[in-house]
Amino acid sequence: MWLKSLVVLALCALLEAKSKDKIKSTNLSLEDYKDKAKDVLSSSTYEYIKKGSLRKSTEKSNKKAFKDILIRPHYFVDVSNISTSTNILDKDVIWPVGIGPTAMHRLAHLDGEVASALAAGAQGSIFVLSSFSTASIEEVAEQAPDTIKWFQMYIYKNRSINMDFMKRAEKAGYKAIVITVDAPVHGKTYLKYPDFDLPPNLSLSNFVGITDRPSQTVSSSFTIEDLKWILSSTSLPVIAKGVLTKEGAKIVRDAGCTGVIVSNHGGRQLDGTPSSIESLPEVVRAVGKDITVMFDSGIRGGDDVFKAIALGAKYVFIGRPVFYGLAVEGQKGVEGVLDTLKQELENVMALSGCASLSDVKRDRVVHWKYYQGLLRNGDEL
Repeated sequence: MWLKSLVVLALCALLEAKSKDKIKSTNLSLEDYKDKAKDVLSSSTYEYIKKGSLRKSTEKSNKKAFKDILIRPHYFVDVSNISTSTNILDKDVIWPVGIGPTAMHRLAHLDGEVASALAAGAQGSIFVLSSFSTASIEEVAEQAPDTIKWFQMYIYKNRSINMDFMKRAEKAGYKAIVITVDAPVHGKTYLKYPDFDLPPNLSLSNFVGITDRPSQTVSSSFTIEDLKWILSSTSLPVIAKGVLTKEGAKIVRDAGCTGVIVSNHGGRQLDGTPSSIESLPEVVRAVGKDITVMFDSGIRGGDDVFKAIALGAKYVFIGRPVFYGLAVEGQKGVEGVLDTLKQELENVMALSGCASLSDVKRDRVVHWKYYQGLLRNGDEL
């Protein structure tokens, strides 16, 4: 009898230990995923993922600027049923966070973009495939058919590459074309491993069969006429990514773009620009009633998502955290990153008195200097 009791106790202890391990592995912040990824990735790959241009001032300000924005909660609101659903490009989605275009996911995990796209689909997110991906347009479409997919590209010196990519994306069921407009040349970086390149077992899959070298294809003579040509050459909605100013936003609106993504390329291009979150209100005021305004650069928690939505973003994309999730546990890791953001967003909405995204309005956030001004005027905090 005593032996049976010992066995039962041992099984209970084992189950409890496994339960704790499960809780530990799924109860991770985005910073936790970053720390774990550092232990998994090679030093050169980790540096490539987190790099910023020049002195990294923009990369750093992307995160700092979020901290300078404070949430002003409302009270006596029924938040027993939180709804994060929204509509983007006439498509109903269950929450406003997706995976933005980032190159070479197979640097972090061999399943690469396929795993990221599957994770996005599992979490109800949009997935934007980079043209510089290590899984092709067709492979991602075939392996993740139920995920909402957009395709990103640059303006290339050889327009036939753009035409080829657009036709392939249309045929494969992608729902939008994203044109990156803030990278006519590469931002200057100072790296410990400056000669970083793809391992020989990986390739930029979309360029297989294209004789132009991918690293030399992007046009630095990109003008608004090129964007208009893109708009006239595809049946899909076109979104301009990398706009930080009202002037730029008006140009892409007037050209015919369906949407704009306020972004500074995660601080990897022009250093010394405003953070994306500081630039967002200007763009929203300029074109927010005419085209869909979206956002990326610096999102590291559900509170950041909340702040971006409050300042007028219709949808938000993440980049680096996807790589960290991939490195830690492939598709499950990316799902974990997205689930963390979803749980945090719902928690922040509840605690701030917002039952739905329509409640997350401009008056729910304020810059910390607002309270400094109250002090100067003799008001109480």
